[in-house]
Amino acid sequence: MNLKNTVEDIIKKSRHSGAKLKVNDILEKFESKSSTRPWSEQKRGSKRRRIQQILKVLVDDNDGHVASSKCDDDDSNWNELCYYCKEGYNESISITDPVIALMITILGRVSRKFLPNSYDEYFDFSEEEVGLNVLNNEFKKWSEKFHIERLPWDKKDPISTPDDEDARYKIYDSLLREKCFTADYLGSAHDFTLAGKWQPKKNALIGHRYYPFGLILREHMVYLVAKSINAEYNIESPDKHFALHQFTNVEQTNVNAGNGERIFRNYIVNHIIDEPINPLRDDDNNIIGINKIQLELYVSEAVAEYLEENTPYGLEVEKTNWYSEKYPERHRDGWKCFSANNVPDTEQLRRWILSLQPYVEVLEPEELREDLKTIAKKSNTMYEDKLTWNEENNP
Repeated sequence: MNLKNTVEDIIKKSRHSGAKLKVNDILEKFESKSSTRPWSEQKRGSKRRRIQQILKVLVDDNDGHVASSKCDDDDSNWNELCYYCKEGYNESISITDPVIALMITILGRVSRKFLPNSYDEYFDFSEEEVGLNVLNNEFKKWSEKFHIERLPWDKKDPISTPDDEDARYKIYDSLLREKCFTADYLGSAHDFTLAGKWQPKKNALIGHRYYPFGLILREHMVYLVAKSINAEYNIESPDKHFALHQFTNVEQTNVNAGNGERIFRNYIVNHIIDEPINPLRDDDNNIIGINKIQLELYVSEAVAEYLEENTPYGLEVEKTNWYSEKYPERHRDGWKCFSANNVPDTEQLRRWILSLQPYVEVLEPEELREDLKTIAKKSNTMYEDKLTWNEENNP
């Protein structure tokens, strides 16, 4: 949006409150959104003169929506003008507006499957507007910078940072402009395994510089995929995801972060947010590939029905995946064997299988079976007598 359109938009939005805006009111709105505030007097003066020129053009346009009159409040100079929307102005939202088109495109990704087919043309048209009319616009880039993994299961908003209300907006703006930001990250560090040992908050990342690449929504959690650099020692970390609500003391910079679309797509395609087991890494320790396994499960009748109706964790379940007896010696009435190809080998897969215990047994691969067997033994020990269980005896 250019300066003229922005000035006009500020005045249009003021019509809801009936306010009449002075030049300084409009100038303050510009400065409040600037990443380089506070402005110098020289910059403020230059912007003020430019805004005054634009206001004259808008007022002189007989077909426009902006009018002016002398200000009648006590704080105004005798000849100072105030600006407002003309009476009878009724704003119509156009889908050709790139912002509106982007909003509808994002909405379509979430709700398209739940709306009648007659609404498809709106989503198709909005995507065309984002893809063609604003091809070089930053909003086109934004549509590729987020991924919805799983929607929240209730009406609660995603978790936000309670002690730094502006953190999310600063991070989003940095991502939109493809600029770095500095921040403290207060998330505890852990080794991403089911038996991981959580580290204290003192190991938080203080004052690191972040190169933002994209956002992932998973239920109530919003994650930022980014690369972090220890600004003091210039030590670079691998690409990883950070819980957005754990950022604080966020400061925007003008350091270019670059287009991270390739890195972000790789993060999504390779299920990196699911914490892959022994993934393939490049020379910079970034994950570039993920192990996929042939998964064989022996499941109860109820779980079998559940798997036939659902495709949890991306398992492509077909009727041909089922067979009655592969290991007769393990026969249980009503149970079935199930297999799936190219299943991402991740910690999330293990959590999903454990959530179905004791109605699922892993048959293959053997390594996964042994992992879950170890976890089951630890759980049994824990519940036998909580006074005798300790981490030292169950590392």
